[in-house]
Amino acid sequence: MKDIDEFVDLVFVINRLTKEGLENEKGSPSYIQLQALSFISRHKKPIIKSVAKYLNITAPSATFLINNLIKLELVNRLHNTQDKRMVHLVISKKGEKELAKSFLKSKKHLYKKLSLLSAKERQSFILILKKISLLLTAEKNEH
Repeated sequence: MKDIDEFVDLVFVINRLTKEGLENEKGSPSYIQLQALSFISRHKKPIIKSVAKYLNITAPSATFLINNLIKLELVNRLHNTQDKRMVHLVISKKGEKELAKSFLKSKKHLYKKLSLLSAKERQSFILILKKISLLLTAEKNEH
């Protein structure tokens, strides 16, 4: 299982590499806030519980996170007219701009780092990551 230990270490390296590309400027969203923004952007009006599940954090932590995104005017709440207890989330125009800016910054950083690999190595790397993602997503859906 030494290969699994090595894999875990490498996942942390990749995570750190991604975060490095998003070094916070004063007033810009944190890495976890960007993850939440990305999730909200990709899903149709999710609820806070969905964000919590995706980020693997508690509902109160997700509520705190979302409240901060709302204060930053990056996310808006949508109240359900049929069920007042149900609150959906949507990314604001400002949130979309911030997310796009952050993705571009991250892409530039990763491009610089990954350009050290050959095109074939990058393709192999991407294929392996896609396969791992599919396996983990399928496993998660089984539970």
